[in-house]
Amino acid sequence: MNQRVDAFLAKAGLTEYEAKVMGTLFRLREAESPVLASESGVPKTRVYDVLNGLMKRGLAVEIAARPKKYRAMSPKDALGKLVNEKRGELNELQLEADALAAFLENQPLDGKPSTEEKVLKVKSRTDFYKVLAQEMGSAQRSIKGLTRLDMHHHVLHDALQKASDRNVTIQLAGEHPESFIEKMSGMENVELKHAQHGLHAYVIDDQKVIMLLSDMRFERPEYHFTIWPENTALAQALTQTFDSHWGE
Repeated sequence: MNQRVDAFLAKAGLTEYEAKVMGTLFRLREAESPVLASESGVPKTRVYDVLNGLMKRGLAVEIAARPKKYRAMSPKDALGKLVNEKRGELNELQLEADALAAFLENQPLDGKPSTEEKVLKVKSRTDFYKVLAQEMGSAQRSIKGLTRLDMHHHVLHDALQKASDRNVTIQLAGEHPESFIEKMSGMENVELKHAQHGLHAYVIDDQKVIMLLSDMRFERPEYHFTIWPENTALAQALTQTFDSHWGE
């Protein structure tokens, strides 16, 4: 039984020592650190560090007693927490992989940055947001968006947070879901304004333009959008449109 528990805990991301101590806590429910070291086979010099790590992750708690004891969270809660952590890591990895794949697929063969416009297509609205998030990652100064966000806006949160952390000025004018407004409220350098314009276009650093060509309000087999890496004329035109809505 111990081997089965240790094997699962290792798959869930615990180190060898963490898995042994956690498995022992499951079996004993509550124990002092010397007992845990003895029963788990973890050296006494390491057991305190392991226990502190488990407590920080919310998998175990310290019992105020003399001598001090430790108790495992219920197996259902502890294992469920580990699975949720792993699921979150995989979701983040998937988003990063999708964005990286889109970036690599659009690189020129000679490896030099392309200044040519591209018309791209994706099979889902989420994929458009993933590419948009990746493009936002290149922003150094500003992002101005004429937005029409829908339920998939969560894909943008991390990119916007990172841009905000780089002191990029972010201004988004459009129709914003309440959940998006709530999420953005805690970010610095981010301003939102309600506006009705029907566009889904973004200007990055006053020169790069990303514009959705398909209407995402309707389900489609694919969605088309375009990227102009260096189109200052279009960027200026969209900025003027943006400014007119921003000033209303």
